[in-house]
Amino acid sequence: MNRDNRAIAQVLLASLEKAGDSKAEQVIIDALVTTLKRTHTTERGPAIALEVERLFEQQHGIIRGTVVSAQALSESQKETLAATIQKQYHSKTVHLEYEIKEEVLGGFSLTIDDMRYDTTLQNKLVILNKTLTQ
Repeated sequence: MNRDNRAIAQVLLASLEKAGDSKAEQVIIDALVTTLKRTHTTERGPAIALEVERLFEQQHGIIRGTVVSAQALSESQKETLAATIQKQYHSKTVHLEYEIKEEVLGGFSLTIDDMRYDTTLQNKLVILNKTLTQ
């Protein structure tokens, strides 16, 4: 992450927090992020938008992640997974996107920021293979 982008994002968030209205703050953040992502006058717009979004979510206890599995998770599984993440990360809110990929043999992988938790059958086989060949 570019330090200048982070500094700009911090200034933007700090100025919004002075307003004090959390609902208005969320609306402004959403509009700002959308505008920055679409800004073509600078290549830095989308990068700054991502940093603003990341910092805002970090400050407000929001976790975003992506779950990839071979088939759709049940509502019960989704709720259990979200509750586990919420507890593990001490977050207030968890937003997960779900992707179905046929090449996943079983299990799922979860990506949050730069962390990947892989419970897929393929990953378990890779670990087993490494263990057996050592």
